This record gives sequence, structure tokens and C-alpha cells, in this order.
Amino acid sequence: MPEREPLRLPRLPHPKRPQPRPDHGPRERRVDRPDGAADALTRALGSSAGRAGLEAVVVADDRGMMVSSSPASVGLDLLAAVMPIVARGEARAKIRHRGAQREFSVCSMDLFGERLHVGALGGDLFGRERELRKSSRAVVRILA
Repeated sequence: MPEREPLRLPRLPHPKRPQPRPDHGPRERRVDRPDGAADALTRALGSSAGRAGLEAVVVADDRGMMVSSSPASVGLDLLAAVMPIVARGEARAKIRHRGAQREFSVCSMDLFGERLHVGALGGDLFGRERELRKSSRAVVRILA
């Protein structure tokens, strides 16, 4: 019976090292940090909107004034104005954009005695709710 070569498996990469990406190579995420809280919040909300395919993520205070939002091609001031009403359950949000019905979800939080509302427009329910929670945590982390 002929002698066989032992089976050699390739080494697995170290779990702590960043893995090369086909489009860039290894990249340190902390290199491109924003300078201020406003820019950081806009980037965090934009990232949430991009991950779930949302049209917009908006943060508003309890008076309906927009605090921050993800970059969007439409004006979000009116959306921010109705967010406190929707969050209190006084109305349902029926958003129409370009002739199509859009789903809208809102969650509320208290931060330094102020009531803030985070709203997400568009996308599917699972992705919208997931990114709404992530965006809420980002708002607390950046503004606190």
C-alpha cells in the first residue's frame, strides 16, 4: 500500500487582525473620525439609513424641531414636526412620497431632561426597527 501525504489545511487568519477587503485592503475605521457632534450624528444616522435601505433617519425634539438627520434628497422638517405627535400616539403617520405610501417608525428617549424622538422612514419593518434602535443608541452615545 502506497504511503499518503498528510492532509495540510491552510492557516486560519488571526481573529484580531483586520481582514483585507477586496475593494480596499485593511482599513482603520478610526482614521476618518468627525470633528464635532453634529457631523458625527449626521454620519451615524446616514450609516443607519444606508444599512437598512431607509429613505431617512431623523432626530427631533419634543417641540418638533429637527435636531439632526441623515443626508436625504427631500426636506425633513415636516417629518420632524409630526414625530412628537406620532410618538405620543395622538396620530398615525401616513407618509406619501412620490405617490407611494411610506412606512414610518418613531421611538422616544429622554436625554438630559429633554425628550428626543428618532424616526425612520421607508424600508422594511425589520430593518427599520433594527436601525431605529441602533440610531437611538448612537444619539445617546454622541450627545451624552
